[in-house]
Amino acid sequence: MKYMGTRPDYPTPAFWRMVDMARERPDALGQAVAGLDRRELVELHSAYRDAAELLLEPDYLEHASQDLSEDGIDELVTWIVAQGEAYYRKVLAEPSSMPERAGDWDDLQSALVKEYDQRYGRALPWIEDLPDEGGDASSAH
Repeated sequence: MKYMGTRPDYPTPAFWRMVDMARERPDALGQAVAGLDRRELVELHSAYRDAAELLLEPDYLEHASQDLSEDGIDELVTWIVAQGEAYYRKVLAEPSSMPERAGDWDDLQSALVKEYDQRYGRALPWIEDLPDEGGDASSAH
């Protein structure tokens, strides 16, 4: 797969290039996401989700602000992934480096969800559900 590695904590270099592009060139985010086919949209979103979910363990969350809502926690772990591979790996390796709150960022995940909805008129599925939807790369555009 292009974006998903063999383990959730090791997305591919292509995944991290998209994360870096979203952070470093937010003006190009829409165009980059529009250039992805159906399977790539779903796979990139799934890889992002899988990487972020690893940070939802109690060892990490005990360092987050205790007044964060469920949405705030989701924003925090998503923001950590959005900071790039080096920062993500630092937090993953050392739970005490988990920040209390998310900063500002251009949200690649939201751009993927929006693009999929605009293009296909439905919610973005998880990668494991894509074949049930008949979504291969050839049906993307």
